[in-house]
Amino acid sequence: MNLRSIPQTPSISQCLMSTGSMTKRHLVELLSLEEHEAESLDKYLTSLEAMDSNKVMESIQCHLCDIQIVVTKDRSKMEAVFRDQESSRVLHLQCDSCKKSVALRAGGKWWPLQESLHCGDSYRSSFKEVATFGERLLLHVLNRIIFKEVEHDSGTPALFLPIPADEQAKLIWCNGEVVGFYTLKPRGNNLFFNCLRDGWHLCFVWNGG
Repeated sequence: MNLRSIPQTPSISQCLMSTGSMTKRHLVELLSLEEHEAESLDKYLTSLEAMDSNKVMESIQCHLCDIQIVVTKDRSKMEAVFRDQESSRVLHLQCDSCKKSVALRAGGKWWPLQESLHCGDSYRSSFKEVATFGERLLLHVLNRIIFKEVEHDSGTPALFLPIPADEQAKLIWCNGEVVGFYTLKPRGNNLFFNCLRDGWHLCFVWNGG
């Protein structure tokens, strides 16, 4: 289970600063894989490479270094959304200075981290089962960017692999911002890979059943 402390600590929206115009649509509202794949990421990268250097380039502010990161092919890293489906991919925009991801490209748009973690309902505070592709993308942002790159203690041996497409998971919302998640493993499932010989203590939510 991954859950960031909520009381007495700043929210991600207070910590992650980004630029760009506000939009009424949110990443979580990207409902289908087909909508996301309407843009070929390979063709998009090719277009970045061929772009005229005199043209004004899109830029996004790094939330850690407080500098503008210009969108280029060299700074755009391809990442799998699901562990078992390499064909479903997104782009991460990386900062030259801190080497962290500052935005995600999905559905033909760059989503700065602050923008990607919110929904249209500022009162949403609940545990919600992941059901749509947009919610899977939020799961990816939390797992592969927020926890792996921003909040993970480098001294702690932990894996942040992409989550399988069919794995049950729930997002944890607080005042319209997604603040954590947990995945559900059916009883009897192997929690480790054959290549791993180490084990970790796991936190569980017990429903009393």
